[in-house]
Amino acid sequence: MNLYDITEKDVRKIADSGAILSRGKSYYKNNKIKSMNVADGIIAAKVQGNYGTYNVEISIDEDGDIEADCDCPYDGWGCKHIVAVLYKWINERSRRQRDIISEYRPKGKEKGRRSGIYAITLNEIFNDTSKESLVRAFDLVNTKKVKILSMKVEQVTAEVYDAKKEVVVLRSEEDSFGYRPSRECSCGVGHYGTFCAHMAAVMLSVFLNKNKDQKEALLKYEKKIRVEVRDEKYASLVNSLDFIRSDDDKVKQKYEFMFSIEKMSENIFISLNKGLVLKRGGIGTPSSVSRSILKKYYSTMSRTKKKAIDSLIYAQESSWGSSMNMTIKRSSERTSDTEILGHLRQLYKECAVCFANCSLPDAKAFVDIRIEKSSGDSRTYVLKISANLDGKIFDLSDHNAAIVGKDPLWVYAYDDEFRHPVLFEMGCGQPDIIKALAKHSLTEIGPKQLKDFIEKYYLKLSSLGEIVLPQGYDVVEKVMEPSPRIFLKDYGDMFCFELKFLYGKDEVNYGSNTDIVFRDDDDKLVKIKRNKDEEKRFYSVLLDNHTVESNGVLVPSIDPYMWLVDVSKNLISLGFEIYGADKLFNVRISPDDAKLRLEVSSGIDWFDLNGDVSFGSEKVGFDELMGALNKHERFVKLSDGRMGAIPKKWLNKLSGVTGFLGQGDGEDTARASESQIAIIEALIDIADASKVDQKFDEIRKKFRGFREIKDVELPGNVKGELRDYQKAGYNWLHFLKEFSFGGCLADEMGLGKTLQILSLLLYEKEHGNKVPSLIVVPTSLVFNWVNEVEKFTPDLTVHVHHGLGRAKKIDQIVDTKCDLVITTYGTLRNDLEMFKKKKYHYVVLDESQQIKNPLSKIAKSVYTLKSRYRLVLTGTPIENNSLELWSQFAFLNPGLLGNMDYFKSSFSKCIDKDKDEDKMAALKNMINPFLLLRKKETVARDLPDKQVTVVYCEMDVRQRKVYDYWKNKFREEIMESIHEKGFNQSRMKILQGLMKLRQICNHPVLVDESYAGDSGKYNVLIRQIEEVINEGHKVLIFSSFVKMLKVFRKHFDDEGVRYSYLDGSTRKREDVVDAFQRDEEILVFLISLKAGGLGLNLTAADYVFIVDPWWNPAAEMQAIDRAHRIGQDKPVFVYKAITKDSVEERILELQQSKLELVKNVVTIEEGIFKKLGREDIKKMFG
Repeated sequence: MNLYDITEKDVRKIADSGAILSRGKSYYKNNKIKSMNVADGIIAAKVQGNYGTYNVEISIDEDGDIEADCDCPYDGWGCKHIVAVLYKWINERSRRQRDIISEYRPKGKEKGRRSGIYAITLNEIFNDTSKESLVRAFDLVNTKKVKILSMKVEQVTAEVYDAKKEVVVLRSEEDSFGYRPSRECSCGVGHYGTFCAHMAAVMLSVFLNKNKDQKEALLKYEKKIRVEVRDEKYASLVNSLDFIRSDDDKVKQKYEFMFSIEKMSENIFISLNKGLVLKRGGIGTPSSVSRSILKKYYSTMSRTKKKAIDSLIYAQESSWGSSMNMTIKRSSERTSDTEILGHLRQLYKECAVCFANCSLPDAKAFVDIRIEKSSGDSRTYVLKISANLDGKIFDLSDHNAAIVGKDPLWVYAYDDEFRHPVLFEMGCGQPDIIKALAKHSLTEIGPKQLKDFIEKYYLKLSSLGEIVLPQGYDVVEKVMEPSPRIFLKDYGDMFCFELKFLYGKDEVNYGSNTDIVFRDDDDKLVKIKRNKDEEKRFYSVLLDNHTVESNGVLVPSIDPYMWLVDVSKNLISLGFEIYGADKLFNVRISPDDAKLRLEVSSGIDWFDLNGDVSFGSEKVGFDELMGALNKHERFVKLSDGRMGAIPKKWLNKLSGVTGFLGQGDGEDTARASESQIAIIEALIDIADASKVDQKFDEIRKKFRGFREIKDVELPGNVKGELRDYQKAGYNWLHFLKEFSFGGCLADEMGLGKTLQILSLLLYEKEHGNKVPSLIVVPTSLVFNWVNEVEKFTPDLTVHVHHGLGRAKKIDQIVDTKCDLVITTYGTLRNDLEMFKKKKYHYVVLDESQQIKNPLSKIAKSVYTLKSRYRLVLTGTPIENNSLELWSQFAFLNPGLLGNMDYFKSSFSKCIDKDKDEDKMAALKNMINPFLLLRKKETVARDLPDKQVTVVYCEMDVRQRKVYDYWKNKFREEIMESIHEKGFNQSRMKILQGLMKLRQICNHPVLVDESYAGDSGKYNVLIRQIEEVINEGHKVLIFSSFVKMLKVFRKHFDDEGVRYSYLDGSTRKREDVVDAFQRDEEILVFLISLKAGGLGLNLTAADYVFIVDPWWNPAAEMQAIDRAHRIGQDKPVFVYKAITKDSVEERILELQQSKLELVKNVVTIEEGIFKKLGREDIKKMFG
């Protein structure tokens, strides 16, 4: 609709009343309109009123509705002044068109009948073209901008040269109704019914071409129309200026969007409408909302209103039409239906005027249930189901009420007090039941039915809301505490639980909403109110005790047998009662406790054990019990199909360690060595009945009579004074001898283990021992032992069996009548057959980690040696895995830790890989009497401090390029190798890559002798070392790479700095060490980490430089302790050089994760490939 389409019918609609319509028409007829102009789709007029002149504006909005505004004081919208202007517009528009047509109709009779395009008349041109477009059309014709390309009866094609060339096509097709014109223009503005300037120009050209005699008349009209357009534009300008008002005086027509909520049958109908905001307040008559008008005002709406409208759009069942509406049915369960009600309630809080006929209170109603006497018949009762909203009662069965939604419920009801509908939410549980019961409100109940009805349905009704009963039928409420009960029943291949609670004599299921109602002895109804909080607490306790809910069923989260044996006992102690275990079919367990019978008999140097375990009348053999204990299994299968539970106490004492026992000669027997007496004692401790023979009883009494390690006097001729901890170690060695046990002296490096051993051996000599002892040491320590003997125990005679000129027969050694035979591991291996022929007093292994591999030739060699007593010395009893400990104890106390295969499967894997704390503790308990380990910080408190500092070094620019090249090269090769061959088959390639990257971190010259650049780390170390030696300090420099030591060597040679040097090829190591210790001018000692990490005493140095980190932190600790040991009187400063952003940082991380100390007994340290996986390799080469 546009201004030209306005009719008198539209005027009648916009008038607020019939009287206004009549007065407006009178205003028009009496010429009250002082001026009226049209421009840009707006009619602007001035109307003389009773109290002055009023301004009127009329336009058409996007919906095609008339928008009208008047600044008169009338409160409504369609005033008489607007009506008068509309009448004037309708009538003057029609008269002007008639005048133009009559004035300029061609004179005289036409020559013949014209047809097609030639039938174009001025009437068509003037009626369908705006004045502005006509003026432009005349300009185009006058300036000859119209070019007729072709002109036929049925079609004219022309070009019009305006701002750009436009093409106009006029067609005329004849059919049964006559000629039907069709017009097109490339500008896109004109169409049939409204012509653009280009169309009008072409039509004027065609008209003039066929009616040349009308040219003068047309020229007169052109002048008149130009004057009219000019005058109208000027009047519009003046009128617009007159209409400019201050902000306070502005009156803008706007709409308010309102929701209407009504009940339709059992459903709720919601619609969105718009209403004009009246100038003096209030809302005009609501009308439907279209898409365009909503879009226009949407951006101006509040967020809350937008949400409400959006939810309506989303939820409405029909598409956009003349109005927006939806129906929420009573049966609807769509969440979108109730969501819109929530949004509407929120909007009502913000804008109550947005709701035409309904209120939406924020409060929620609760269910009000009453049973009261009927108003019609005092003998009967009625059940009333109502909603209580802030004290107002709404009967849910009332014909004005509607209930919709599922959860929550919403109720539409009529508020009699305020005489308008209200829509509110019900705050209640079980909405389905309430919706169903609402239909039965006001149902009558006979007097005979009432008692049974209340007793039967009181609980259900009270669970819905408050219930009011008739006088004399009240229910007494009691509070009681619940007692938890668990009922077991078969479930699949296991069992599940039912959790119930006992209140008095009645039981309820957990999770149910049922309370308990019963009649007491006085025939009164009693309701037990459940303590739901306490029930939840018991439920949480159950879940905290290895129970989970799966598919709505409670089941054990651990082995069901474990649950029955352990968890159930704990739950009983927490107040639970458990029923049904004896009726289970899937999980059957003996209710009887295990009872052990044990017999112990003695052999030559062993003990035989046999016995059995009984569970009531059922018995299990000793072998089966040992097997279960070895595997840490809690249960053994009984002959009746049930399972017998092994007590936790047995497992804690014996789990795994019974596997160290050997197999006896008969069935259900085991054999223990003398060093395994602790295992036998543990078995006797748990046995209900035990029997031992006389020999074992004597040994046991000896052990049980042992209270503490005795203080043994030192030999008379020991030189030097033993420190307190060394004297305690000496006493411990005597304790081992007393019971014929082997032992591991594992004091930290530098605490004087050698002195303690030599003191023991000297004591043995002074007390009559004539049998020599064998000392096996690494090659590098031979001279150290000889020196220590000369220094502390010169009365001991020594024979060194080593080198090319060594004896060929054992008798040649024995004939020397020496006290000690010192040999190396390599020499022992080569001369084993000779050494095996002699039984020694002691066999002592120094640095016993040399036999850490039980399958190595050297380990197998020492196992075969014969001696009365055995000892080992080491600062690191475990370097890579716990099997190394087994290997050393297989030498010390054969059989103590069982056979190798069992130890590997039951202990090594669990400790090294899984970090099994129970197995660590069991192993510690087994070896604890036979292993002595002291730390410097606890026993040598007078030893000066040791300070370790990590020095991070940046690479030189050229060094970084070399490093990145090799890193990327090896990364690609390694990843490809892992992909093709797998991780294990790629280890050599990985090690090669890591080795090369470590060398480059030190100095690229180690991998490329032609390299002429610098090394960041080397430069940092040289500066620090020179500074230290210039201050007169002595330094140790350790490196894993001999090539790196040679780089330092060349520097010191060039600088004239005196130094000592030691690597694996160095001969006369003792001379090199002695020179460094004694010669004050030798300030530097260059040492290979492998060759110089053991046995050396280098206390002259107080600075230690670790040039490159090693995978095994024990190797670094040993190197550092060459200086930080007994005899050191200065603080020791250690500097570990680490190259930034390199593989060395990864090695440092690995060191930290590898070292684990278990209560000062074993140091568990993993080899590089124990935990190194694909991701670790990516990091190292990343």
